[in-house]
Amino acid sequence: MSKYKNQHFIPKKYFRNFSDNPKTIDVYLIDENSFRVNASIKSQACGNFFYGDHLVEGVITEIENYLDPIIGKLISNYRYGDIEISMDEKLKILQSIVLQKTRTKNERDANEGAAEKFLLSMFSEHLRHTDGDLYEKFKKFGKGARIEFTGYINMMIKESLDFAWLGLDLGLALAHSNNGGFIFGDSPSLIYNQYLCNINDRGVNGLQTPGIIMIYPISKNLCLLALDSEIYDLGLSDDRIRVFDIDENDLNELNCLQYLYASKCLYYKGDAQRDRITRIVSDCKDTWKPRKIDVNQYKSDSDSSLLYHQFERQIEYQAKFSFSKKPPMDRGSYSPMYRSQEMVDTFRSRRLELNSDV
Repeated sequence: MSKYKNQHFIPKKYFRNFSDNPKTIDVYLIDENSFRVNASIKSQACGNFFYGDHLVEGVITEIENYLDPIIGKLISNYRYGDIEISMDEKLKILQSIVLQKTRTKNERDANEGAAEKFLLSMFSEHLRHTDGDLYEKFKKFGKGARIEFTGYINMMIKESLDFAWLGLDLGLALAHSNNGGFIFGDSPSLIYNQYLCNINDRGVNGLQTPGIIMIYPISKNLCLLALDSEIYDLGLSDDRIRVFDIDENDLNELNCLQYLYASKCLYYKGDAQRDRITRIVSDCKDTWKPRKIDVNQYKSDSDSSLLYHQFERQIEYQAKFSFSKKPPMDRGSYSPMYRSQEMVDTFRSRRLELNSDV
């Protein structure tokens, strides 16, 4: 089992798409504000038994092997222009994006405190309604209680692959940088919402929320985008991936978001990229903050039940992409909405059928 001890939340083969050396990568350490040249890839984005045991690591490796060929297809074929894809391939691309987003240490750390607060509160409420004596003891002695979250996060990874279906109405694009200008952070797959950047009292990065853009660099030359075609104008269609040369402003915005969503590290290769990171950090360092997920608790007016609202606030940065065709929505004009109510209803029905079969 020892050979499975060092488990990666960003695959080693992913790093190699950004480096000319299969064993090393250059690193910017955010907390130290310092650079490390030729760091070992096998020591990056990993932890001892990160997924809990070697069995889960093995399952995730199988999922990677199932999804990787479609990403390889994009890297191999972008030179020939727009890439035709089937709906099955599109789903695999979306699953690749959400899998990488969900599996990182940053995602685990951000969710751990919020989920622990939620689950312990639910347990306390259960005791309050079922065992008054035990409830009083828990109130007195249970404040230091902790929950082991490896299984919870692994469940989130599994669920994310199913939820990716909700993004099938997004358009796909592949941004190409002629000079290998893309960097990536230790949370390389991210969701940002330029259209709803003024909304900060609720989550606006759900897979069916209008205005989202899913961002996933897949090599030093390529960044995969999944976008709401009602908000972003790239000539998107359902059956092909739009390939376009990115301008310097949009490249800088995508790289800035990598920094702002990162936890500890940015990865790159070469002096030119190091200079790019230096400029990004100088411009955005006052905006960078550790991720935080809020959990609000509300008491019902009619009975003793509780309502929990858990969401992650949008980062305090307004990207300015040249391909945006609608300005950010005013906060006063916002009301919760989906891009497609029909897709949401269909997804809910699918989930109910699956659960009923268990």
